[in-house]
Amino acid sequence: MSISPFLLPLLQGMMFSSPSPAIEIKPGQIFKGKVLKLFPDQMALVRIGGTQVMAKLETPLSVHEETWLQVLPQSNPIALKVVSGRQNRTGNQMGNDASPNHIKVSELLDSLGITPTKNSEEIVQYVVKNRLPLTKEMILFFRNAFQIASESKEPLSSAALRESWYKSAQIILDKNLPLTEETLKSVQMIINGPSIGSLIDKLMNAIKVLEIPSQQAADQSSSQSQQIQVMNRSQAEPQQAQVSNLSQVQSQQFPFSEQSQFIEQAIVQLRGKKPVNDGVNKLIQQLIRVLELIKGFPRMDQDNNHSAIEAIKPSESFLPQMIRKLGLAYESHVKQILFQPDAVQVPETLKGELLRLFSVLERADIHETLQPRETTQLKDAAVKLIQNLNGQQILSRNDQNHPFVNYLFQIPFSTASGEYRTLYLQMEFKKSSVGKHIDSDNCRILFFLQLDQLGDTLLDVNILNRLISIQLHTNHPMVTKVAKFFQGILSINLEKYNYRLSSMKVSSFPEEKVEEKKEMKTYQRRYRGVDIRI
Repeated sequence: MSISPFLLPLLQGMMFSSPSPAIEIKPGQIFKGKVLKLFPDQMALVRIGGTQVMAKLETPLSVHEETWLQVLPQSNPIALKVVSGRQNRTGNQMGNDASPNHIKVSELLDSLGITPTKNSEEIVQYVVKNRLPLTKEMILFFRNAFQIASESKEPLSSAALRESWYKSAQIILDKNLPLTEETLKSVQMIINGPSIGSLIDKLMNAIKVLEIPSQQAADQSSSQSQQIQVMNRSQAEPQQAQVSNLSQVQSQQFPFSEQSQFIEQAIVQLRGKKPVNDGVNKLIQQLIRVLELIKGFPRMDQDNNHSAIEAIKPSESFLPQMIRKLGLAYESHVKQILFQPDAVQVPETLKGELLRLFSVLERADIHETLQPRETTQLKDAAVKLIQNLNGQQILSRNDQNHPFVNYLFQIPFSTASGEYRTLYLQMEFKKSSVGKHIDSDNCRILFFLQLDQLGDTLLDVNILNRLISIQLHTNHPMVTKVAKFFQGILSINLEKYNYRLSSMKVSSFPEEKVEEKKEMKTYQRRYRGVDIRI
């Protein structure tokens, strides 16, 4: 299941929410400038974005004239020459959207020493629209990103899809990370890929159809491959079809209790197998570890509301515990092992076990024993899950010297239908004056859930001087009545922690996409910071 269209602009807004750095004028850089004042000796006061600079104009310009300018090398004071798109304010001005009708893109590329192509012209338009420095290095950076994206299995026929790859590359640029195939695909998995819950479903389906050879008794030697059984036939309901292997399971919908039994029975069946070689033995052990980790993820079981609430409530230890289980701190633990091998033990995490699973699937004896189609399917599912986890880590990477911190997490949980869903958790907060802890007096939290009965549910919590306001977005008709019923109870419980509830509102999601985009722009401007503790 992909991210809701209502939530995606909020998440992307958080990714680019850091303040824009001061403009650094470099030789060869091209930018759109407007002449504010003229002085003798061809000197002028020029506005570049929100910055005003004194520069010498190589080409005469008039006051209020707006045009494309390029910084000349080795000039003191700064010298600027006109590139293209020269326009007077009374004429047809260039808009902020950088419309191709207003910009001679080919001339801009020629000035940068780059051969104009359709791809390069599209990159220039993206760079200008997002107000990035228009330099040769910037164009080459995005061109390399486009080359990596072109080599992926995903077609780039859609302009929206190509822009999502550019956004992923821009995040890598903002985070000051190297542009590689893995970093780009990992960010793209968060921006435009399926959720972690959907990826876990895909991994489970790949395990279900996996045929693992086993040394069987003499009366079973006619077949060297048996698939893991999902359930004991005696446990299946009479009206259900008899299931003898996992390949028959993936087309059926099982309630949570049977989904849980599938994992338990799969682990039992795997432990009972007699591997034919060392590669198969390591594969069995890795599958067991992965299944045991997935089994420990929280659940939303509608038949047992109390245990469901206890499993997913945001207690003080819930988020750190899930971060460790998913492996979002995996590299940090490995680093500690390298420098303090006796002091730290790397915990079992989903990311760590998936990396080991991928390594096992690369073994030669696995390729010789298992069906290539099945190992490819399992490997692809594992790689995409790893990319999702890497993407979360990249988007949560923050500058230690920056006063604000951004986090984005996807927490998987299973539902009553047996599917895995995703809790999206967005956090943007200011570090407190004491150390680098969260300022829990002034912060904000954003939860997003996709549930079977309630559907899309967005919970937005604002905390200002320990005064809490809650905004709940949902299209379910009964939520308003339920929220009013629990508002008094919530207020009393918050006061125990020295917080006061100021308001609690319930509203539906926008229906029309055009209105939705406008609402998102206003919503994002009000967004200041978040926290996970109430």
